[in-house]
Amino acid sequence: MRDAATRSDAAHSAALRLVVITPELPFPGIASAGATYLSRHLDVLEEVGTVRVIAPSHSGNRRALETWTRRAEVHLVGGADADLHVRGRDRVWNGLRGAGLGAEFRRRLRREPHLRETIAHADVVEFHWTDSAGLLADVRRLNARATTVIVCHDIHAQLWGRRAAYARGWRKAYFAARGWVTSRAERRLFSRADAVVFLSHKDRDLAVQACPGRESAFWVIEPPLADAALVPVGRAGADFAPGADLPTVVLSGAFAFPKNSQAAMWLVDKVWPLVAARCDARLVLVGADPTPAMRAAAADPRIEVTGWVEDPRAYVAAADVFVAPLLTGSGVKFKVIEALVLDRPVVGTDIAWEGIDCPGAMPVPAEPAAFARAILSVLSDPDAAREQAGVRGAWARERYGMERHRRELRAVLATVAPSP
Repeated sequence: MRDAATRSDAAHSAALRLVVITPELPFPGIASAGATYLSRHLDVLEEVGTVRVIAPSHSGNRRALETWTRRAEVHLVGGADADLHVRGRDRVWNGLRGAGLGAEFRRRLRREPHLRETIAHADVVEFHWTDSAGLLADVRRLNARATTVIVCHDIHAQLWGRRAAYARGWRKAYFAARGWVTSRAERRLFSRADAVVFLSHKDRDLAVQACPGRESAFWVIEPPLADAALVPVGRAGADFAPGADLPTVVLSGAFAFPKNSQAAMWLVDKVWPLVAARCDARLVLVGADPTPAMRAAAADPRIEVTGWVEDPRAYVAAADVFVAPLLTGSGVKFKVIEALVLDRPVVGTDIAWEGIDCPGAMPVPAEPAAFARAILSVLSDPDAAREQAGVRGAWARERYGMERHRRELRAVLATVAPSP
């Protein structure tokens, strides 16, 4: 396996012309963990060359552009009313292809002169998320000499497979079919890109199994979350005050994503009654877009549902236990890393801990009684739990620090990118 080792090549990297194609732009307060990662990633790219970002012109990206202060130039593709990534026809298109940002985005990328010129002059084209990588062949037609790099945030085929495992009836068949199509697309794209960057060794191993013989093109650069997690942009505030004298269990996530709302309701319905029967504690569900069922759960005075908050990390930092009861999903769970960095005891399922080889971590089976016992174990001996969390936090701050990310990303670019 190739490790991203330190390599000094400042003259080479300083002149690089980089294009980033992404479905999302980062902005303060965005609920997407992947977009938060992209923000840190762009910090490094702007250090090593000139950066241009191409993204769909949907409402979230237009909001991001309003507060955009980076040196990177942004091209939004589509009109003012073009929510390209959520249109029904584009969902069908992406589903049939296994990866893509929609037929209209692809058409504009291939035909609009300023976008063609942007691609044609690039030394490196990065595709964030597999959906963006669906444009790899189109980019190659516009610029055959550019180095193509897929930054794979997670393995989508694994996500669809896990959703199929929990689904029933027609949904089960639908999720299984999406998994099959997506698996074929990922194998094709991973085999054709000049380099693929994964955020964990677990995901790289899955790709190696799917694409034997491509190991030399697959890299691991773990996400730079430690520095960001240590800089709060808000505080828990008054809405976190009720019951402050009680031990607090916190789950944080963007609940518009089914994997997060499913985890929240499994925790509320299956696990929390077992905890509440043994311990006087409160549960706080932190994050945007809670479902109606989640809001209804707040009728219990010991359950709080915050909705959107300025900085979920403020709640995580104040928790006695951070929980990650994920039943489905793929990729590295950024919220788990952030909780580790903040020295919080973490109770999570096997899926929650995937790709995070933290010393002493003990993943819990996705079984209500086992998960409840793990929470109660932390609450029953808080001093020991805090001591262990401090050790794991020190490990996480070194493993997921910005300096390490900067060093390894620069090394990959110096190795795979052409000399300008």
